[in-house]
Amino acid sequence: MDTPLSAQLGFDQPDGTAVGLTIIFGLLTAFLAAIAGGVGEYGPATAPPPRS
Repeated sequence: MDTPLSAQLGFDQPDGTAVGLTIIFGLLTAFLAAIAGGVGEYGPATAPPPRS
């Protein structure tokens, strides 16, 4: 099997389907990571001490 890795992944196709999907999923991942990083914490980060 002497097929280059790029050919196995489909990057040698003229329509660039694999490249397009890679870009779409990369942008989606970056977008969701930005949202997840921007969400603030609600409530205390630790449990309050028990009342005695």
